[in-house]
Amino acid sequence: SDVYKRQDYYMSPEIINNEQYTAKTDVWSYGCVIYEMITLNRAFDGINQLEIFNSILNQQPNLPNGIHTDLEIILKK
Repeated sequence: SDVYKRQDYYMSPEIINNEQYTAKTDVWSYGCVIYEMITLNRAFDGINQLEIFNSILNQQPNLPNGIHTDLEIILKK
């Protein structure tokens, strides 16, 4: 289902690694949404679930050039 595919982009590393769900998981997902709202791009991407999860576990999101310093600080937290 497309609904589950869309959720993959916001899964925390803890959930991907089948670890305990905590408030940290919600903060992670919220951060992904904030990143997408500010940059108009997903923080982590891939053509399938495996690539998306690999991106989440092994890559840092790229910040676009010219982003305001205040926004950069927020996104790096």
